[in-house]
Amino acid sequence: MRMKNLWRIAAVCCLFSLSLFSAQAVGDANNKYVTKEIKVDDFYRVKINTAFNVVYHHSKDSAGLIRIYGEENILDEVKPVSKDGTLEIKFVNTAKREYGVIILDVYSSDLQEVQSDAGGVFETSGSLSGSELDILLMGNGLVRCNKLDYGIVKARIMTGSGDIFLSGTCREARLSIAGSGEIKGHELKARDVNCNITGNGSIGCWAEENLKAFITGKGDVYYKGKPTVKKRGIGSGRAIPLID
Repeated sequence: MRMKNLWRIAAVCCLFSLSLFSAQAVGDANNKYVTKEIKVDDFYRVKINTAFNVVYHHSKDSAGLIRIYGEENILDEVKPVSKDGTLEIKFVNTAKREYGVIILDVYSSDLQEVQSDAGGVFETSGSLSGSELDILLMGNGLVRCNKLDYGIVKARIMTGSGDIFLSGTCREARLSIAGSGEIKGHELKARDVNCNITGNGSIGCWAEENLKAFITGKGDVYYKGKPTVKKRGIGSGRAIPLID
């Protein structure tokens, strides 16, 4: 599979893990790491506007709980706000852009939408289920959603060269890239898959019955399963079966 290189995956995971223990203070940070808890209204949509590391937990009992780990004199500048079902995470003081690692554990009763546009990391913990999940990544960040059980899963990379990792099951997967990013959905088992690539990005998927691929440019779709494949578009992009 031409998907962009195991070393990149390993590097991202390694950096994320090491940052918990070895991040160095810069700029406004004071190198004293603490954990802060706050409570907000329950939410089903997460919007990330800064390069934070966010871990989502499904929990009805703890819905609205936010745990923030970072350097003590920075945490007051991190403002998760829940309004109308949307949790928005950003810095309240936009002048303070230099900081060590910041990790947020966020809890809600349902997850329907994720939007990240600042180069951060979003990942889920444990299994998740629902009718529809919509993921939008803009920039060079990373989104990892595992153990999914949804009716419809939508994943889009609109700009940059970010990565989305998906696993689990769904009835229908709708996967789209504009640019050079990658969607690694070959562990997300779906009955029907629709892929759309504009540019030279790549998509991996798992389709049991039907795969529709529209490709404009050099991007490729790699697929597991034995679906009926309908490919159209302009350019050299291909739909390529994965060999187990």
